[in-house]
Amino acid sequence: MISLVGKPADIFDRDREWRALTGFVTSGQPHATLGVVSGRRRQGKTFLLEALCEVTGGFYFAADQATEAESLRYLAAAVVEFTGSPLPVRFDDWRQAIDTLLAVTADRELPVVIDEFPYLAKASPSLPSVIQAALAPRRAERLRSRARLLLCGSAMSFMGSLLSGGAPLRGRAGLELIVPTLDYRLAAEFWGIDDPRLAIQVHAIVGGTPAYRREFVEDDTPNGLGDFDNWAVRTVLNPASPLFREARYLLSEEPGLRDPGLYHSVLAAVAHGNSTSGGIASYVGRKASDITHPLAVLEVLWSAAPRTRHVPRKPHDLPHQRTTRHLLPSDPATRLGRVGARTRHRPPVAATPTSVRKQCAGTAFRGSLPELGRRLCHR
Repeated sequence: MISLVGKPADIFDRDREWRALTGFVTSGQPHATLGVVSGRRRQGKTFLLEALCEVTGGFYFAADQATEAESLRYLAAAVVEFTGSPLPVRFDDWRQAIDTLLAVTADRELPVVIDEFPYLAKASPSLPSVIQAALAPRRAERLRSRARLLLCGSAMSFMGSLLSGGAPLRGRAGLELIVPTLDYRLAAEFWGIDDPRLAIQVHAIVGGTPAYRREFVEDDTPNGLGDFDNWAVRTVLNPASPLFREARYLLSEEPGLRDPGLYHSVLAAVAHGNSTSGGIASYVGRKASDITHPLAVLEVLWSAAPRTRHVPRKPHDLPHQRTTRHLLPSDPATRLGRVGARTRHRPPVAATPTSVRKQCAGTAFRGSLPELGRRLCHR
């Protein structure tokens, strides 16, 4: 068993996630076990898993968007590098590949990470079933292995279905870890913001996604409240910034969305201040029944959960619950991204703090900041 694994100093927070991962790896189980790690892209999943493999000597493989044969070649090369084998390794199918991964960790507990798992499953739909068979309770290869197999991916709808209902891996996993965005307080600390008002303004735009600071805006943070408007213009509302089109890219990463245009229109309706199902349907130009499924999908993907309020039917009646959707996506960049779309075809100089405030008037930002404040105060 691996001794207590300390978290590397360059990992910000993520104490709960690190404890879950190291606890899974050092569980002491005498056989191979399975874990699933998921979460929106750019939350630091890969960073965590790479660090876990570095400190424990585990195996890490990041899949590409490739054919099955090519992916098997890449995996075989990674196994050769990990084991130091002087002989070449070749996998004819995934059954052989998974059994090899189980065999290389027979002597001690080690994480075996397959990152970007949805890429592999897309090219090889039977792969979850292959893993199910490989981890059969009484199978000799499983009983001889100490592998802690971790499947990781960012496609939330796909990763969420791996362990649900009648899925092949249902009941096989000993860990199901979702890596969330940083909450308001942690995000403020991560961005180096001490002013509570500035912190909530920044959080209302970029939320708690770590990569937005380090990679997307290259550590460009607002220099006080007076710089906030200019910061928004030079980052999120700058067509040359990766954040400008982030909302569109986030949605396109989800497999299985058959009508992306409808989902974008629903987000545009929310960004323009429509917070009820009826208002969204009217804005989109569809019947309320036509947007029921897109709303449900977006609520799962972006935590845009409906808020319930009590409305009395008559003065003497008991209150009853009527559910009214007040959609506030957990990633605020989706709202600003839709507002920014208004100026997509204008030159960058067209965006100024004054013009931004005018364009945001009447949109979700007018009502979302108070709602965001209420949510943060309840945490």
